[in-house]
Amino acid sequence: MTDTIYIVTDIEADGGTPGVHSMIAFASVAITGHGDVLGEFEATLLPLEGGSNRPRHNGLVGPASEAWLAATRDARPAEMVMQGFVAWVKQYRNPIFTLTL
Repeated sequence: MTDTIYIVTDIEADGGTPGVHSMIAFASVAITGHGDVLGEFEATLLPLEGGSNRPRHNGLVGPASEAWLAATRDARPAEMVMQGFVAWVKQYRNPIFTLTL
């Protein structure tokens, strides 16, 4: 019998309203029920075109802060990032997802 696989994900956003504010970064880890790490995925995303930017929302402080710069470095289009994420998830059989905001 195979162990359950959990995909745990944490996101950073530049505000609290989906469609208005952008998810700017996220990271996921695949772990077994015993806590063994199977793999990791992380990415930064370009903001929504025409979206509102509120970097103070999640403690990122502002566009010049170290946290903001780290959360937006090497940003790629969301479509490209999500295609990579889906390919990463597909390597794990029947994962259970959890999300941390």
